Amino acid sequence: MQEAKIADRSPDLTPIITQAEALQKKTNPKIYHILTKLINGKSTLRDLAIKMKKDVLTVTKSLLPFVQKGLIQFIKI
Repeated sequence: MQEAKIADRSPDLTPIITQAEALQKKTNPKIYHILTKLINGKSTLRDLAIKMKKDVLTVTKSLLPFVQKGLIQFIKI
């Protein structure tokens, strides 16, 4: 698997949860709830940053550990 890096990620990509059950097991229930609420397959990284009142880089960095484990992917919509 190719290591996920921030430079590879466009703010126009949309995160999707690819392994919900594994994500739920590997995260705190509160974090899982927040992730499933925010990551709906319709919002881009830019949209999420606006919703979270954070910059795109911070949002992308926060998702990278999940991407590296194959639990979340970035797709074009």
